[in-house]
Amino acid sequence: MSLALIEFACNYLSWGLLCLGLPRHYTLHFGTPASTSQLRALRSGGWLLAIAAMALGIYQMGWGIGTVMWASTWMLAAIGWVVLQPYRPRLARTLAPALLALAALCYLMP
Repeated sequence: MSLALIEFACNYLSWGLLCLGLPRHYTLHFGTPASTSQLRALRSGGWLLAIAAMALGIYQMGWGIGTVMWASTWMLAAIGWVVLQPYRPRLARTLAPALLALAALCYLMP
């Protein structure tokens, strides 16, 4: 169960990075335009985290169920990000690393 929480947190963070990798959303969140290299780094990090979350799902449940688990957490994370981002952008942005830290803490606890 805690690996599923880590997978969800990785997917939520990947959605956040992919969103912030777009110039419009970056400017909305930070107030200044980003350079092309910053946007590329954010998008690359988002895709790498999505791939890592998929690998975690496959490791946890195998190819058959792991990919379905990844797709479902990917969509749930997208819904969470899309609902929070327009109304509470700061909360959406700070929730991503907090979720990942909470998931890691849950995994380390016996």
